[in-house]
Amino acid sequence: MSAAFSLPPDPDSANGPLLVAWSDTLASTGLILFKKPGSLPAVWAGPMPAAGLDPADAAALLAAVRPCALLPEHGLGWFGRPGLSGHRLDAGNRPVAGRDWSPVFLPTGIESDGRRAEVCAEDVTAGLRLVTEAEAVPGGAIRVRHTLTNTGPQPYVVDSLEVVFPLPARAREVLDFTGRQTAERIPQRHQLGDGLWLREGRCCCPVRSAWPRGRRTRRPGSFLPRAGPGLTAWPPSSTVTCARCPRTRARRGR
Repeated sequence: MSAAFSLPPDPDSANGPLLVAWSDTLASTGLILFKKPGSLPAVWAGPMPAAGLDPADAAALLAAVRPCALLPEHGLGWFGRPGLSGHRLDAGNRPVAGRDWSPVFLPTGIESDGRRAEVCAEDVTAGLRLVTEAEAVPGGAIRVRHTLTNTGPQPYVVDSLEVVFPLPARAREVLDFTGRQTAERIPQRHQLGDGLWLREGRCCCPVRSAWPRGRRTRRPGSFLPRAGPGLTAWPPSSTVTCARCPRTRARRGR
């Protein structure tokens, strides 16, 4: 077992950045979490140098770009697509729906061992608890998931819960695929501009159909944001977005 990349302790700060990466792959992707008081950590994602990163390099990255959280929040001034869309039902009072739609999560604990990080946060007023897990996997990819828990007395309706990554400033193009039977996987390219690009795939298994054959297979198109020579692929059966606001850099989510 080889050792993971790590950031040496920063003597000037007890709340230094945390790095999650897999070290035994030449083309490895790293995820850096920048702790922020009173809000979820900001993140930077990108290729890792063979020697890893030190705190000075991480500080330079933070100064050069605008890292975002893995869960963008309307409550902190994000006007794009939120990471969490939902609301609380309340049968005993009016209004009966639409409460707690804009939570603000405060970190309650962060743990990391170099290959995996876990961020726990909570909004006591909204009655919601959030756990974000980031993990480096063999092959050099980063896997992230959110887990939301309702701690309130009334049901909470979750419309969507999405992981969002910041894209590098050089990202200019979105590549995905379309097609039909006997003409599948046809590439189509889109210039990345201000606003939201969204692609949904709701089924990746055989389903019943009214066609005489009885069963057909739907294969949603994959999504590949182009950033220089590299491409990032996403699996089917997902909601994939790529958004850019005039005052921020592009972000991709799923």
